[in-house]
Order: sequence, then C-alpha cells, then structure tokens
Amino acid sequence: MSPLVPTARPARLPPLVLLLFVAFLVVSMLAPAAATTAPVSVDPRVAPTLRQLKSLPGTTSLLVVENGKEIAVWRADTPLAVGSTFKIAIMIALRKQIEAGKRSWADVVRLEPLWKVPGGPLYDWPDGAHVTIETLAGFMISKSDNTATDALIHLVGRENIEPHTGRNRPLLSTRALFFARNRTNDDLIARWRRGGEAERRAVLAEIDRRPWPKTGWVDGPFAQDIEWYFTNRELCGLIAQVSDLPLMGIETLKVDKDDWARIAYKGGSEPGIVSMTYWTQAKDGRTYCASASWNNAKKPVDNDKFMAAMGRLFKALRKKA
Repeated sequence: MSPLVPTARPARLPPLVLLLFVAFLVVSMLAPAAATTAPVSVDPRVAPTLRQLKSLPGTTSLLVVENGKEIAVWRADTPLAVGSTFKIAIMIALRKQIEAGKRSWADVVRLEPLWKVPGGPLYDWPDGAHVTIETLAGFMISKSDNTATDALIHLVGRENIEPHTGRNRPLLSTRALFFARNRTNDDLIARWRRGGEAERRAVLAEIDRRPWPKTGWVDGPFAQDIEWYFTNRELCGLIAQVSDLPLMGIETLKVDKDDWARIAYKGGSEPGIVSMTYWTQAKDGRTYCASASWNNAKKPVDNDKFMAAMGRLFKALRKKA
C-alpha cells in the first residue's frame, strides 16, 4: 500500500524561485500594515465632546466633518439605531419627486386614518383634513410628526425611499415601529426577526390591517433590533442632499441659529436611543456635518445630557481651528 505521506526527499528549489518566494512572503507581511488607514487626529474643539460620549453607558458614535475633512471619528461606520433621524431619507425622495415634476410642495392631500400615529400635532387633526405636502414635510422634520411621516411614506412610496435607506429594507413606517414596541404583537415581532425581506413586507401589510393596540405598551428599551439603523457617515451623506432646504432648519434644538449662516438638522429619540445629525454653514463659509448616536438596550438614555453635549460642540466649532 502506498504511504499517505511521501517518504522521498523533496527536490531543492532553484535559487531564483526561492528568492521570489521569500519576496512574496515579505510583501504579504507588510501589505496589511501598509493598507491600514491612519486614525483621524481629533480636533481640539471636538475632543471634550468625544470624551463625554465615550464615557456614556451603552454604545456611542460620532463623526465631525469640516469642509469635507474628517476632524473626529468614533465608530462612525457602526450602524446604530437612530429613531426619527431616518426621516431625512424621506425628504430626499420627496425632493427628487418634486424636482422631477411628479409632485409639488403645494399639492393638497386629505389625511387618511391609516396614517394616524401618536407623536406630533397631526395625530389630533380630523380624518380627511386637507394639508399640503409642504406642511407634511415641515411637520415631519421640525416636529418629528409621525402622522406626517407615514403620510409621506404612503404618498412618496417605500420603493422610492428605500434607495436612500441602505440596510433598512423594507423600510419601517412609524406605525410599524410602534407595533414592535407592544407586547401584544409578539407574533409579528417573531415573524419579522426570522423573516427575509418578502416576509417582512408581509408583516408590514399585516400591521396596516390590524387595529391599534389598546394595551401592552412598554416604557423602556424593547426590541431595539427592529429599528432604523444608520451609520454617522451615512447620515452625513443623507443630510448633505437636503441641507439647502429651508424646512430642514426650522428646528435646530441646541444650536443657535444666530451663530450660523445656515443650519439643517434632524434627530430622533426613543427609550434607549438618541441620535442627532447637523449640517451647518458658518458665516465665513466653513461647512460642517456632525452626527452622533447613543444606544443602550438596558435602560433609557439621558437625552438632555446628549443634546447639551452637541450644543457645546457647535459653540466650539464656531471658532476656527
């Protein structure tokens, strides 16, 4: 029987082949080090904010970009739950339809009962009330109005928004998000978690058919895996596409409008989730994007502390480096 391992002495490699083999090993060992991107040096104006974010319980992330150059990066490519910040993507899709002549800011629609979701002024408006597309968009961005948001998802179409939402397919409506925060919908939560895209679209259709739950609501973090997930880098890319729209600057929270030539902002929060993304232009022409997120699956996050940190960041960014 032939041995499994040859017993003959192997032939010696020619000198040229041996030299090439050694060179290959050296290049292979050095290549990973050469390909490693050097860490971004943190701008001193941003350092205090970054230190505070790193000290918070849970998972945080931050990206600050000045005139197209990154001046602070902390987990900027880690997808985190961002709550209502995802609504920037709806604004992009809406803008594209308006610019293509398919829709107008002045178009008037009537509020449908299916669009009604708590959170925002329009929830209390009567069914069938007339409202313009511009009003819906303004309420969605400035008030984070969930009724306005779901109205625009239906009017603009998920298929037109999803090209801007990356991994978030199918796109959750705010109604669906509420259903995922209710313990009476454990069957839907389980189907969503184990399903592919087709099954999840079926879950969304089922949610639209079900009546609004009367009990079972949770107070703290719950089912955070069913959410809108974006990285800070993605959010900066999104907000840049609508930064010139006046509607994006109605609400600026902790950033003083008098300090800047232009501000665009969208944020979001839920129990255990807070996220804020700004695009600003200084009076001397400098531009910034700052996007930060904080998730904690075990307990609610401190929104006030987070917002105060972002406010201090922009006060520091008013000064040149």
